[in-house]
Amino acid sequence: MSYRTVMNDRRKWEWKQLWLFVGSMRLGLMLLLLLTGAMAAGTALPAIYRSGWYNGLLGLLCLNLVCCSLRRLPAWRRLTWDGPAAVPEKLEHMPGSYRVSATTSPAEVAERCEHFLRRQNMRLKCQTAGPVRQICADKGIAGSWGILLAHVSVLLIACGAVWGSWYGYTMTVKLPVGGAYTVTAGQEPFAVRLHQFSTEYYPDGSVSDWISDIGIETGGREVLRQAVKVNHPLEYHGVRLYQSSYGTAIKTVVADAAGQVVQQAAVAEQELLSLTGSPNMAILPVGYVPDSRHFRDQLPVMGQAKNPYVLYILYNGGEAQSWGAAALGQPVALGPGGGTVTFTGTVPFSGVQIKHDPGMSLVWLGFVLMTVGFFLGLYVRYRCLWLAIEPDQGGSCVRFGGTGGQAEELGKKLRAIIIQGS
Repeated sequence: MSYRTVMNDRRKWEWKQLWLFVGSMRLGLMLLLLLTGAMAAGTALPAIYRSGWYNGLLGLLCLNLVCCSLRRLPAWRRLTWDGPAAVPEKLEHMPGSYRVSATTSPAEVAERCEHFLRRQNMRLKCQTAGPVRQICADKGIAGSWGILLAHVSVLLIACGAVWGSWYGYTMTVKLPVGGAYTVTAGQEPFAVRLHQFSTEYYPDGSVSDWISDIGIETGGREVLRQAVKVNHPLEYHGVRLYQSSYGTAIKTVVADAAGQVVQQAAVAEQELLSLTGSPNMAILPVGYVPDSRHFRDQLPVMGQAKNPYVLYILYNGGEAQSWGAAALGQPVALGPGGGTVTFTGTVPFSGVQIKHDPGMSLVWLGFVLMTVGFFLGLYVRYRCLWLAIEPDQGGSCVRFGGTGGQAEELGKKLRAIIIQGS
């Protein structure tokens, strides 16, 4: 044998071992454990889902499932389209196998057995090998495809998750009543406008639900309007809008040193506002206090606000320059020649989560296939029976063997039929 032939055989052996390892169940279980740990950590660190090593693990799992399925596919195809396998040579070594004699001819025994198996809705494959009549019967072929469906479902879920993480987006915006936000992440930009925000209460006074009256605008025209609740999102062209939070936005007016208004905005509490006309300066409304009389006691204030003011921090160059409390309508000086900031009032805002996940349809399809696959694998049991009937001293000798659920029980019934017909 030449050196080249030896090296070619060695390479084939190495590739075969690699193929077996990549498609092995051991590697698949190890990857599933690693991904489970990564997903558990991802609940606290969402950036993990976009990391290269996480996507690499997903890719390896997909490769493992593809290789495993391809290895099993020829056997599944033969089982489905070619019918049950031929009678094994060592039929007597199977669990529940037996050998029984009958006084009737092989043709009569075969006819009775075939009639019984057809009544069990089993698929038959009858053939003759010399004087021996062979009957092969099976049932529950769909159960053998449950594993393949489970593999395909995991592939779809993984592909959907990767597709969604690459091409989807999630953002949360705080919309004051009357305000709008333009979504530009998709192919067709559209505006989300909050018309009204209200709170529903139970008879005992506790909060029942928060309702945002939201409209979708494209090209300056409203194309959709819906009341968005906590468990009732709005959906528009694959984008979903969820009610996520609520609060109070503070109307803020920025004026230059000459008193000309240069900026107006409704700023939510704890939201930093960069000031137009004053480079490197920003103001942070820390909180809105409806009634200064109750601030020290931290008591809730019901009804109309009295002596309201805003706690704020003024930043310059990223560092806190000053802080304090300003009543509504009271100007806050930005420094010598720097203009003023005035808090003029409040307006409720709604926190709206805007989410687009293009891979969600694949994920749902994967879960459906996984459910079907598990159902087939758990409740549809594949069973296969073999009968070898041959002449024996004026009668017949029947050898039986079977595999799968209820094979032994069916074998006992067949034995009774064979004996009763003798």
